[in-house]
Amino acid sequence: MINISIIVPIYNLEKKLNKCIYSILEQTYKNFELILVNDGSTDNSLKICNEYKRKDNRIKIINKENQGLVLARKSGLDEATGKYIIFIDGDDWVHKDLLNILYKEAEQESCDIVACNPYLVYGNGLIKRIRKDFDVNNL
Repeated sequence: MINISIIVPIYNLEKKLNKCIYSILEQTYKNFELILVNDGSTDNSLKICNEYKRKDNRIKIINKENQGLVLARKSGLDEATGKYIIFIDGDDWVHKDLLNILYKEAEQESCDIVACNPYLVYGNGLIKRIRKDFDVNNL
């Protein structure tokens, strides 16, 4: 059984997609499926997805006409088989322990939802935490 389904909606992200997919495939936690939803890209995004799929059998590709982010994510949900779902944008990258940390927290605390703080990484290398004290009660 797959524990985590990762859904990545993609639209014309050929310049950033490699870093995103690589950061997911290099996770220390390995029991996941990666669902890449190509939402009608007109660049080489689909080609990049297919290259990764040939190398890793955890990858599923959904290729569809452009309908926007919400429907791309829904398409991924329709194919997901994991106990947990995580959405990662195709122009983002994640820390190698992200899945391990989130999965352990969800299991230990019997959580339905686990959240974490995102960071902005600027071209000059500056890293800024977007929100310092993530608290569901403060949303």
